[in-house]
Amino acid sequence: AMCRYAGYLSKSFLPEDHRRALELLKEASELGSFEAAFALACLYEEGKCGVAKCRKKVREYHLIAALRGCIVSQQKLANEELDRGNYEIGFLWLKTAAKAGDDLAMTSLRGSYEKGLVSREAYNDTASYK
Repeated sequence: AMCRYAGYLSKSFLPEDHRRALELLKEASELGSFEAAFALACLYEEGKCGVAKCRKKVREYHLIAALRGCIVSQQKLANEELDRGNYEIGFLWLKTAAKAGDDLAMTSLRGSYEKGLVSREAYNDTASYK
């Protein structure tokens, strides 16, 4: 409910509504909502709702959301780590998303296996969840 109300407030043109939306999202995130953590990551990525763009906050909130099971955040972290050349961490996030049923992550892992970047065991272990 907090996330939904925050979403409503974030569409307002009033700065005080934006502040309240941000407060609600932070509170919901602290209470364990991965949806709120993901929404905060998006706000900091886009610089909306009265917050400045901040890559550090984007990563922080995506990490919180990913650890709580947000597949989109898991995908974003995987792609970021793979782009940086941190293959072990990137593939860990891809496997986590794939095991949660994400088809895009499974497709990425299949492609990585075909390129020899992921072992057969790691790929088969993940594929068994589908």
